[in-house]
Amino acid sequence: MISPRLSADAISKIALQPGDTLSIINAQKRFTYWSDSSASDVHVQSVLGASLRDYIHPHDLYRVEHAFNAVFTKEAASIPPYRFRNLAGEYRWVDTKVVNMMEDKGIDGYILKSTDITEKLKAEEREKRLKSYYKSLFHNHPDAVFRVNIEGRIQEVNKGALHLFGVTESEALGSRFFDLVIPAEADKVASYFSKAVAGEAVSYQTVVTHRDGYPLALNVALVPVVIDNKVVRVQGIAQDMSQINRANALIRQQAEIQANIFESISEGFFSLDHQWCYTYVNSICAEFVQRTKDELLNRNILKCFPVLKNSLFKRKCEEVFASGKPVDFIECFPGREVTLSFNIYKTAFGVAVHFTDITEQLIDQENIEKLSMVAGKVTNGVLLLDGARNVQWVNESFTRLTKYGFRDVVGKNIETVLPENPVLNKLSFLRLLSMLKKAQPSSQDINLCQPDGTEVWLSSTITPVIEEGQVKYYILVLSDITAKKEAELSLVKHAEELYKQNRDLEQFTYIVSHNLRAPIASALGCADLITSIDKNDPLFDEFVKGLYQSIAKLDKVVTDMNTILSVRDRAKAELKESVNLHAKCSEIYDDIHQLLEENKARFVIDIHENLFLNYNPAYIYSILYNLITNAIKYKSKYRYLSIELSARVNRDNELVISVRDNGIGMDMEKVKDKIFKLYSRFNTKVDGEGMGLFLVKTQVEALGGRIEVKSQVNRGSCFFIYFKDFGFVEPVIDLSSETIKVG
Repeated sequence: MISPRLSADAISKIALQPGDTLSIINAQKRFTYWSDSSASDVHVQSVLGASLRDYIHPHDLYRVEHAFNAVFTKEAASIPPYRFRNLAGEYRWVDTKVVNMMEDKGIDGYILKSTDITEKLKAEEREKRLKSYYKSLFHNHPDAVFRVNIEGRIQEVNKGALHLFGVTESEALGSRFFDLVIPAEADKVASYFSKAVAGEAVSYQTVVTHRDGYPLALNVALVPVVIDNKVVRVQGIAQDMSQINRANALIRQQAEIQANIFESISEGFFSLDHQWCYTYVNSICAEFVQRTKDELLNRNILKCFPVLKNSLFKRKCEEVFASGKPVDFIECFPGREVTLSFNIYKTAFGVAVHFTDITEQLIDQENIEKLSMVAGKVTNGVLLLDGARNVQWVNESFTRLTKYGFRDVVGKNIETVLPENPVLNKLSFLRLLSMLKKAQPSSQDINLCQPDGTEVWLSSTITPVIEEGQVKYYILVLSDITAKKEAELSLVKHAEELYKQNRDLEQFTYIVSHNLRAPIASALGCADLITSIDKNDPLFDEFVKGLYQSIAKLDKVVTDMNTILSVRDRAKAELKESVNLHAKCSEIYDDIHQLLEENKARFVIDIHENLFLNYNPAYIYSILYNLITNAIKYKSKYRYLSIELSARVNRDNELVISVRDNGIGMDMEKVKDKIFKLYSRFNTKVDGEGMGLFLVKTQVEALGGRIEVKSQVNRGSCFFIYFKDFGFVEPVIDLSSETIKVG
């Protein structure tokens, strides 16, 4: 222990605890005494005479010195926590009490009792972080989160819960949470709550009634909060399952509809996933393979029927998996003495397979072809090849279809004669040759290009005549299927039109159910009230005014519907003219230049002056006008508006027209699925009706084009319009540009 010796009176003025440090500093704030149970005498000797400043963390020095100066005049006081360097050389947080002993001749200084509170502060900080995390998780959770006491009364709720149940916070607090459920569910929910109070985490589904009266299907989880082995409260999380349940019901309904469709067809149908497992089998297919549906579903087809492992069917499925393109082919299965015609196409989950048993059909076809070879006058092209694939005979229809003469091919090997004629394209020849080498009944579509440039599609069917295990002849039949191919393309086009019409129907259903109903109901209400009061009553004029406003809203909706119908008018869309794009943009500028001047906007046209589009000029004007005026409407208040129009040709030989601005922009993650929908608005601070972008997209699609958009908040937006029918009056060397600056 180092002098001076502490008197009993001095020690009584400050209570010492294990781990405390006791020290004395003189008026110059230098240590004259140090007592620390963890320090040796050697370390203590190095402290005596040292300045208090040397042991205080530099960041705390000013604050601590200021506090010391304030308490030195008092008999006793405390210093706020600060970091102090101990004898081991590390900084620790301490809480120091100062006792003024300057009047004591034996001490003549200030006694400092310092308590290490580092671990205490760390624990407090951890607790603070945990509380902050819990509070953030509770209040910001997207689902409904609530806390109830063991009596089941709500103590705390987040915004998600208030929104879900349609109540205010004051209405929710103190109420029993299971009183919200429908009466039929009350006992069940109370039972689950009792389990949670007993210490068991539970989850269940129930139905509650929203404040507005409609039911909500919920998935609820209750978690007991245990302190000192006792449940003190229960925390719950509720998730609205109504939309999910409706979606699942719709999926089941659609699945039933599809199953009914597949069951109604008279041919075999089944689908496989990427692991070759059955995902659907219709009754015809199950009957054909002599298995039940339950024996096939979710089982691997190659394990069910090992003969398929080396089959053409397996190779064709792999081809569809890899390319995504549908295939048609015929395969013979000698083990069952059956020949099947397959059509395989890609689906989102694997492949779908449609097959037909054509065994009898091939027998009949072979007999017919033999007769045709004798007659030689059938409309289909027919070749007879020997086992080495040398041409033995062709009919006149083959000559008419391929432009080969009889003497040009007979006696020659088909592998050498066909490539010499440019009529049959190379890919089709390779397909035909591959079919012949397989020596199996097969079918493949090939295409020819006639001398006048007309493309002709032929269906080639190869039938090998096998005797004693060897191919003796090949019968090759070519059928003109050009009309069928054109019909398929037309069918695809009609399907696209039907899809668009169905989408329009849904849109009009939305308008009728959401936009016509309200003004009609309001107008009917006003009309009823008008008939029930005197014309001199002041309310009569109010009701008339309300009736007029309702009719005006109704007229606006009808006008919008008329506009949409006008845009969807195919006849108008097909009224094509040669439109100079640069001139059309300049025309728009002339029409809105005053508006651009008022907004001090910069307007740039970067489009070749001789670029022409072959579309309805009114539609082109409307599309660009709406995008430009939209850019003005949603300009940024922090910078001058800039609008740039440009056009370029991409790798797919499409003309890409871009309309770029530096306005307020949009959060694409939030609006990407709604941006082109009718009456969709994303900025309520700007006047609008949500019609502009819907009309733009509708008009672009009516012209056979497509539109895309990229946007960033506070950066601006850029709309890209793609058209295929365009051209230049003269060869393009350099793009000219015109910049119009306003303001």
